[in-house]
Amino acid sequence: MKKIFVISGISFAVILFIFLESSAFKSKTAALVRVSEVSNEYIVVENLNKEKTTIKIPNGITKLIEVNEEYFVEYEYSKITSPKLVSIEPAE
Repeated sequence: MKKIFVISGISFAVILFIFLESSAFKSKTAALVRVSEVSNEYIVVENLNKEKTTIKIPNGITKLIEVNEEYFVEYEYSKITSPKLVSIEPAE
């Protein structure tokens, strides 16, 4: 009987996680930003309202992003995950 409750609890947690991670709960943001920090795993950007956001980036693009330069970025996030970069283009 105890095994049934454990298995049911684990199944419920997995289903809940998948449901929360589905695209229905993800949001996208696009903004003109200035990059204030670059590391191997993330960038810190500041929008026109001076709000800072830390965004996860894919491996290998850190050399292409320059601090104090303006970019148009698009990133997605959910309530349980941190922002993740979708696209980045230099502002012209």
